[in-house]
Amino acid sequence: MSIRFEDLKDVFKQNLIWEGPYEMCWYEIAWEALRKENLLEEHSSFEFSLAQLRSFTLIMLYSEFCQLQFQEVCFYDFYNSLGYSDVSDFDLALMAGMLLDDDVVKEHLQSNDYNQILIDVADTMRDEVLNALVKHMGEGSESLLYASMVATNWQDIELDDEFDMDNEIESDLIESGSPDDVCEKYKQIINIYGEDILSADDFNSAEAFNWLSSGTYRLEEY
Repeated sequence: MSIRFEDLKDVFKQNLIWEGPYEMCWYEIAWEALRKENLLEEHSSFEFSLAQLRSFTLIMLYSEFCQLQFQEVCFYDFYNSLGYSDVSDFDLALMAGMLLDDDVVKEHLQSNDYNQILIDVADTMRDEVLNALVKHMGEGSESLLYASMVATNWQDIELDDEFDMDNEIESDLIESGSPDDVCEKYKQIINIYGEDILSADDFNSAEAFNWLSSGTYRLEEY
């Protein structure tokens, strides 16, 4: 059995950067990518906690991307969101003891710095989470994953005008019919404008793309 996105939706809501709805759509699709890679299984208490903590790995990756792509400073201030999960401080410390060096854990516990423990634990899962995103969201390509992340901050008035108040599609460029929800509109933005995002200077950030295609890395804190 896998942990559902709905179970951790409030964790993501506490860390939203944009006022628009597409960021949550990205997280939901990203969560499905983790499920497809069997990273959300809960066969044991260890797997249950680890799967939930991967939500913070997603938040970390997306926040870092936004700093490089949109100059939105990433503060790595995640601990206040832990209460919206089922992971306790004890569970977090236990995960840290299994995943981090003993000296690092001891230092953080002595200073009661659970936020840094959470950051370090989430960072240990960076590679497996990114690989799942590239494989299942990017269809094996960092380029498509990059386009999906840029599209979370889409503010195209002309495209918005192609949807009436009932969210019915009025443009010939977009498939006819009414999208089920705002996430369907988000997916169509990627399908229609993905190539533009990758080629247009207004969208493209070499720094963000290189960070993503090189496997990502933790940014310096401000």
